[in-house]
Order: sequence, then C-alpha cells, then structure tokens
Amino acid sequence: MKPSLATTGFAVFLLSSGTARPISAADINLTPPGPQVVAQSDYDYQNGNTGGVTVGYPYTQTFTATSGGTLFSIGAGFFAPQTGLPSFYTFQFRNTTPAGLPAAQVIASVNVPTTILTIPPPLPGNYGWIDLTADFSSFGIQLEASQKYAFSVDVPGTFGTTTHNNFFWGFTMGGYAGGEPYNMTPSGPYLLQFPYEEDFLFTVTAVPEPSVLPLVFWLCAWAARRSDRL
Repeated sequence: MKPSLATTGFAVFLLSSGTARPISAADINLTPPGPQVVAQSDYDYQNGNTGGVTVGYPYTQTFTATSGGTLFSIGAGFFAPQTGLPSFYTFQFRNTTPAGLPAAQVIASVNVPTTILTIPPPLPGNYGWIDLTADFSSFGIQLEASQKYAFSVDVPGTFGTTTHNNFFWGFTMGGYAGGEPYNMTPSGPYLLQFPYEEDFLFTVTAVPEPSVLPLVFWLCAWAARRSDRL
C-alpha cells in the first residue's frame, strides 16, 4: 500500500501496510535549508577590469533578489594572480534609494583576505577570475524577493588615495538585468559607462525561510503520542 497522510483532529498518522501509526520526527526532514543563489551576474563572458580604485570611493553593484531569505554571502570575481595587493578588501552591504540607486549608508561590512588572488588558478596562462567571498551570515539581514539591494568593495588606506593595478574586479559583457554598476563618490553614486552593457562579476546567496509545515506535522505527531500515553 502506498504510504499516505491522514489526520484525525490534531493527530497526524502515517498509513503504511494498512496500519496507522503516529508520525515521528524520523518521518519528517527538519533539516534547515542551506544557502541558495538569489542573484548572480553572467560568468560566461568575463572581460576587462577596473584597474584601480580610490579609497573611500568604492565600486558598487546593485542587484535584485530572486527570492527572500537571510543574507548568507556575497562573492565577487577578481583577476588573479596579482601581486602588491592590500591584505584585504572590504565588502559592504547597502540598501538602495527609492530611485534604485545604491544608498550612502553601509549596513554591514566584512574584511576579506586577498591572499588567494596571488595564487595562479588552474587555467590556461595561469590567470583567470577568482571569487573572494564575504560571509554576512552573522548579521541577520533579511532580503525580500524582487527587492533591489547593493553591495560595494573598498580597499584599505588613506581616504582619497587612488590605488592602481591591484584592484581588478571582473566585468560581464552581457550585462545583468537586475542591477547596474556604480562608483560611490562623496557626492553620490556615479553610473559607470562602458562600450558594452557591463556589470561586475558577483554572486549573492541567502538562506530561505524554512517551511513551517514539517514542524506542524511533527508537533501534531508529538501531541498524538502524548495522548496515547495518557
């Protein structure tokens, strides 16, 4: 007989081989969902780089979350190998303004070591685009589906100092439909213009909210077993 669910009041039973028995925790997978990609630029057409960045004027990318959940990580694709790097890049999460521009306020920031960018990747010519990934899971930032957000990458140093040849954030040539690239200046975000529709290489992940249905089933089964013992 094919197993099926049946309910009697608040009790939940599993029908198997013609015999009804209360569902136990073992029958229900209560494992929380893992992080899932909620926004990603096109990694098929990496080309070009920024080549430099001014401290305090971070490059910024807006993105649209495809589903809701708790922000887990933000990764960005950088050129490798590199030498003469600062010891870390600072990843910054931001909201956007009603007009869809990256907001000036930084909600959360994470310093990510750049050591991996000095290691030649296993690609022809010993170069390629490698992700630096920032872990934002401890901040509890909630993303909503179809909402636009932003993140930026800054480098350490004296404010206003321009750093050349050690900041190569990769671009896509196909463009990303859910956002745009900007340079954050003290006077506000400046939309970056390229010969092609470009966006930075990035991946954003989030942990989706778990379904309450398995928990309801488990609680009902627990209540049924308690009733049987009374």
